Parts: sequence; C-alpha cells; structure tokens
Amino acid sequence: YQPIDPRFAAKYGFTNTHSTCRMCKWAFATRYGLAWNHSIQEIDEPFIAHKTCRNKVGLVGHPFKEYWLSADGVHDAGKTAKAVHVTSNDATKTCKLTSENRVVEIDHGALRRKIYDHDGVSDLIIESEREGGYLLRLETPVAANELFKLNENVRWFQDSRSRMTFLTSGNVTLSITGQGTLQIPITSSTRVRVITENVDHFHRGTKKIPSYFGDLMTRDFFSPIEAYRIHT
Repeated sequence: YQPIDPRFAAKYGFTNTHSTCRMCKWAFATRYGLAWNHSIQEIDEPFIAHKTCRNKVGLVGHPFKEYWLSADGVHDAGKTAKAVHVTSNDATKTCKLTSENRVVEIDHGALRRKIYDHDGVSDLIIESEREGGYLLRLETPVAANELFKLNENVRWFQDSRSRMTFLTSGNVTLSITGQGTLQIPITSSTRVRVITENVDHFHRGTKKIPSYFGDLMTRDFFSPIEAYRIHT
C-alpha cells in the first residue's frame, strides 16, 4: 500500500463529490454572486462579505460607508460640502436590518432613506420631502480610481479582487472624490442599488461586461417582476 501522491489528491480530490452535487453548488454560486473555486469545485466566500451593516448613527457601514452632505454652495470657489444632520430611531450597530432600523431621516426630515439587502445587493430607497440639493457619498473598499461606465445608469468600481456596481434610477452625474469613493447628487426621490461580487478571472473579457449575477440584479432593478390581481 502506497499513500496517494499529494499533487494527485489536490488535483482530483474534487471527484469524491458527485458531479451532480458540484453542478448544484456551481449554479447556486452563479445565481447568488458567490465566488467559485474552479480547482477544487467549491464555493468560496467573497472578498467583501455579502451583508449590509449599519453603524450607531444609522448609516451603512458595510459593504460601503454612507455619508450625507449638503450640496448648497459646493460649486462656489473654495467651498466644500458639509455633513448634514442624520437621525435614526435605533442607536444599535448591527448587521440585522429591521423595519425600524433600516430608516434614517436626513437634514431634519428633508430626505428619508430606507436600506434593504439581499444576496450581495444593497438597495437605498430615498424619498424627498422638500426641495434641496444633497450629496450621497459612498466610500467602498475597492482600490480603484476609475469608474467604469456601462451606460448612464450602470457604473462600477473594480480592482484585482472585487467589483462594486452602482445602479441609479435616474440619469445623474456621478463624481469620484477619492479611491473607491463616489458622490451621487440627490435632488428628488430616487433609488440606488449597490451590487457586490468577486472579479471573474476565469473567463476572458469580463472586465467590461456584467457577470451573470450582475446582469440578473441589474434587470431586476430596472424591470422588476410585477404582480397583478385579476378580478373575475
């Protein structure tokens, strides 16, 4: 009896799992934007965890950091945007979102922001109560200074490991304020979706095209499934 060569075991060890099970795992990873290790045929954890967490103030702290600023006077020479007041009914730092702690009020009720998360997606629903110019700043852990633009409503940051895609419900001019950081002007009610996923290094030409998961979540954002009740 001779022990199996470690190189052979490392290369073919995945065959101990039935091909149907491996296919099922791969389909699950593809559908939910998880990393897939092609060598060992197993799901890998994404570099940026698929969860949305809030800080004690109520703003998102993971997978990006959320800041709200006033846009008044920012176009004047020498003036910079100032932070505005944010209030929340909950002062708990948590990654478990509820109907109560997902809501914050910006600038004493001028804006009302709700945050929802699922499967590596963070949705910000912003309701405007009165006129005024505000800036939503999102600071991400992605080490990128260039914002790739697929179209007017779909853009992403990408480095060697991760991609974060930003979807906006209206045509707005996004600006980069630092590495992995962008600003979105908010002048009315709008929706913003942030998609977090690993970079696909296995397939060629994926730098400038959405992944299957990214495309699925993009279509869900712009053309969501609708339900109708038919009275007979």
